[in-house]
Amino acid sequence: MRKLITSYLFPAAVILAAALIAAAVSAPFKRCVENAETKALDPESLKAALGKGMLFGVLGGYRSLVADFVWIKSYVDWENKDIPACMASMELAAAIDPYMELYWTQGAAIIAYDFPYWQLRTLPKNLQSAGALERLKLRNAEIALDFLDRGLKIFPKSEALLLKKGQIAISSGKFAIARACFADLTSLPNPSVYSRRIYAALLERDADTELALKVLENTIADVDKDTPVYKIISEQIEQAKAKLRKEKAD
Repeated sequence: MRKLITSYLFPAAVILAAALIAAAVSAPFKRCVENAETKALDPESLKAALGKGMLFGVLGGYRSLVADFVWIKSYVDWENKDIPACMASMELAAAIDPYMELYWTQGAAIIAYDFPYWQLRTLPKNLQSAGALERLKLRNAEIALDFLDRGLKIFPKSEALLLKKGQIAISSGKFAIARACFADLTSLPNPSVYSRRIYAALLERDADTELALKVLENTIADVDKDTPVYKIISEQIEQAKAKLRKEKAD
């Protein structure tokens, strides 16, 4: 009997409790998000929504389990295209277990890339234009970047978070932010070829061709000569050299 309780009944009770807690604590978060017009909540608002953070202490060792259930709920909300509920669930999951990088990266991607299209469909037909979509993309990119910045306070050297922030910054035309992100990425141990190539492209965009060339030359040394990437980077190096010669000639 004891084995039955330990092996089946207790885990089932914990899962049920986690699901109930996840559903219960989502409600104040959804109200906060609705009142804030789908803005990322600041830490103080998160604490207020959860009774000044007292719930965190009650959850104890089950925080990760409850956070997982809340995150699963965010997928249900995502499928329903329910922005306030989805935002609330993502915010809550990240607040309960802020050390799960996936919450920050996937949450930011949903905010930046999905929310604008959902919001566009709620507008009257005569207002659903390319310009309206662009404005929604820019507004949601700001929210997504703020969301990621909170994660980066916990993981300041996270490759996944920096990469996602840089990509969202590029897609929204915030190239100074993108350049800073990819600069940080290239300073990490064993930076990826992809990150260094994007960084070089951003440097060239800012007419910092000499530094871009240096980045590309350092990158190609780590690329297998038999790969297509090697040829692409070789061409980029030659283009950068030609551009540099032209800049010096002018």
